[in-house]
Amino acid sequence: MSLFSIDGLDSRTVEEQPRDEHRIHVRYREVRQLSGMRVSPHIYLREGELDRFVEALAEVVDKQRARH
Repeated sequence: MSLFSIDGLDSRTVEEQPRDEHRIHVRYREVRQLSGMRVSPHIYLREGELDRFVEALAEVVDKQRARH
């Protein structure tokens, strides 16, 4: 499991796009003073599936940054 955020972007907004546009589920979480998106890849995750996640996240980040 991993909790991360992307500088300059609202994690709550970024959370929605991978799900809505790519059917990839991440969750916004707040843990004490930390907040961001939680990703929980499974041990059986294939390399291609991880590549798909990274590509989708990059696309979402590019779209969000273009709006600002």
